[in-house]
Amino acid sequence: MVILESNQIQAWDAFTVSSQQIRSFDLMKKAAKTCVDWISANLSSLDQFYIFCGKGNNGGDGLLIANGLSEMGLSVDVFILEYGKIGSPDFQEALQHSHDQKINLHYISSQEAIPKIPKDVCVIDALFGIGLNRPLDDLAAEIVQQINVSNAVVVSIDLPSGMYADTINQSNLSIRAHHTLSFGCHKLAFLHASAESKIGQLAILDIGLETSFLETIVCKYRFVDAQLAKEIYKPRTAFSHKGHYGHALLVAGSESMPGAGVIAANSCVRTGTGKTDWWSPLMKTVPNTILPEVMLPSEVLSKNERYSAIAIGPGLGMADNSKNLLMELLSFQWNRMILDADALNIISSKPELLKMVSKEAILTPHPKEFERLVVALGISAPTPWAQLKELARISGCIVVLKGRYSMIASPEGNTYINTTGNPGLAKGGSGDALTGILLGLLSQPSYQPFEAAILGVYLHGKAADLALESQSQESLIASDLANYIGKAFKEFA
Repeated sequence: MVILESNQIQAWDAFTVSSQQIRSFDLMKKAAKTCVDWISANLSSLDQFYIFCGKGNNGGDGLLIANGLSEMGLSVDVFILEYGKIGSPDFQEALQHSHDQKINLHYISSQEAIPKIPKDVCVIDALFGIGLNRPLDDLAAEIVQQINVSNAVVVSIDLPSGMYADTINQSNLSIRAHHTLSFGCHKLAFLHASAESKIGQLAILDIGLETSFLETIVCKYRFVDAQLAKEIYKPRTAFSHKGHYGHALLVAGSESMPGAGVIAANSCVRTGTGKTDWWSPLMKTVPNTILPEVMLPSEVLSKNERYSAIAIGPGLGMADNSKNLLMELLSFQWNRMILDADALNIISSKPELLKMVSKEAILTPHPKEFERLVVALGISAPTPWAQLKELARISGCIVVLKGRYSMIASPEGNTYINTTGNPGLAKGGSGDALTGILLGLLSQPSYQPFEAAILGVYLHGKAADLALESQSQESLIASDLANYIGKAFKEFA
């Protein structure tokens, strides 16, 4: 599934109207009917509706939904935000239909006209759609606040009023819906953490938009799903041997954080690399929880050409010896490289080091590490996803921004959003497991770096999802993940 920006969504509507030789009002009717069908199927216990409408096309959707619910014999009251201007043409036509059906219409032109909302009604929010680009104020803000403090079930149409489709509303005032019925595709704003308390349960409804439109545009954002992961996956051949699957080098761990290397090394072995070396020059001893297949060389730099990929960072710390180690490692000509955790924090403190990083590298920051990099490099883009693309562009590296929807960006501007994973990953060490999985794939010559990044992030989340068959989100720990990587791979069979 793709994720489109608001101008692309509007173009998709226009393309559909032209291709199907229908009016835009006909497409609005399709959208309204789809919403009515969803409400009938999912909220059948509710029989009284308060529908709040603006005067744009989102308000037109609300009016037509009111007509559909009224035809089912349900009690419907429509409240139109009146600000002295004529509505959009499709809104005006929908309004005429509501007059013809004798829907209960009320106009809100003052604070006193805002109704008290009974707790046993369903509120449908059709105030503002994807065209909103400024904070709510005056009556609109008052209506939204009244809806939010009510005890009613709230359903937003397309996106909660007050949210912006492509960016983040810094004023933070928007409808807090229990359900959001959106059309055609995800909106970028749904992927931000601030959306969780606003959109509730999200349903993407098919309203008959022409899918051929997607072949005419550049889709800047795509979801990583099981089908894409399976297309990337490279099955093993019968006569292959360990030399075909690369030699991985992990540089991780310190006296205070030895477990980071254990988690990363074990995950790397389970992801299919031919050989895995863990070099830990900042540690005196290695924990005995390491898999026996992991080799522990005493020195690697004199033989660095043997390695097909290197990962640096988990558990290194920020001491001077850690910084010196990173600078020494970057002085060698590594092609395939993963920089994670403290390697990224050190680079944030010394941005000039980024010039020494290979263009086949993968950077894997969590949000705070990402924020430090953005500040250090002077990136001023307005949203996290725009900052991500800019970081990938100026660094020339693939960047994985970890989170609920981990995002993978290439220097060319391609961005993929992962769909697997769960809150059980919100634990120390989960990022170390991801580093190991990515290293296991990147060390295999059959995977290109961007493929390794996409597949690795998918497998990491999928392993966490499969672990919930026997674990809870609370009990899941990062060292469990290696045991479920095999089951995640088997889904490609």
